[in-house]
Amino acid sequence: MWFNFFSKKRKLDLDPSRAKATYALYDETRGYAHYTRQCQDAFRGNRHSKPSLLEQQGIEHLTILEEKNADDFLSQLPSVTQKAYSKPEMDYSEFLQIRDQGFLLQWFQKIFSTELTNKIRDYFGSEFLIYWHAFLKAQPADQPTRSFLWHCDKGPSSHLKILLYLNDFQEHQGNTIFLDRATTDKFAKIGYVFGPVKKRIEDLGELAKQNGMTFQAHSWEMQAGQGIIFEPAQVLHRGWLPSTGHRYVLVFCLLPSPMHWQVMFDRTNGEGFSSGYTWHEDAQKLWEEVQGQN
Repeated sequence: MWFNFFSKKRKLDLDPSRAKATYALYDETRGYAHYTRQCQDAFRGNRHSKPSLLEQQGIEHLTILEEKNADDFLSQLPSVTQKAYSKPEMDYSEFLQIRDQGFLLQWFQKIFSTELTNKIRDYFGSEFLIYWHAFLKAQPADQPTRSFLWHCDKGPSSHLKILLYLNDFQEHQGNTIFLDRATTDKFAKIGYVFGPVKKRIEDLGELAKQNGMTFQAHSWEMQAGQGIIFEPAQVLHRGWLPSTGHRYVLVFCLLPSPMHWQVMFDRTNGEGFSSGYTWHEDAQKLWEEVQGQN
């Protein structure tokens, strides 16, 4: 389903140099480009298919779990969830905290099927690891802020996120909307990408019109078990608030790795490498952790 968006004029903080500077900060200054090359040098696998939509456009819609499996996962959450907590910056969402490593591994093995694993390996040119994961329960709300406005996520240019929806769009009317990589690059060149959080907007239509651009935003009415894999630093996206019920989404942040994701899962007891959802200041420190040197 494709949408066009138009908005009222507002003063924006536009800076065409900002996107390039942000990518350089993570890739070069913090060393994530070198980290990626190290992982690729360690890889002994082969490419499995022609370039995917993910590689071509920076985004791809997938069926990750059968609907029954997604329902089963959601029904088991109350028995394994230790607590729920909120972060003000996470927009009307609760984090459902799960510490049962056996439960997580059982489901992560189903989620990261051979097909999905090969797609991610082809993208990175290496193995991958789960840098962090989160279970989000978004509640109905009227006023979008932060992640429900158009933005890219700061971080290495070579990282991925997966949004796995655990209940149907019809239950909550919530969603996520995306632009492809090429269109995002156009907005980066006029200075919108990586602007101040308080300057994010709900509607890019007027900004595009002022700069002689046309664009289409892409969204799917997600069913339980379906997901999106995308480049969060290179693809503009925004959430669409649920209005009729709670939306349950499992989020994975992925990075290249020199070893299989399950080796890394075991090494971190299923908790990943960033419990606070923040990036290592120096990717060499991450490399040392991945190698078991810390």
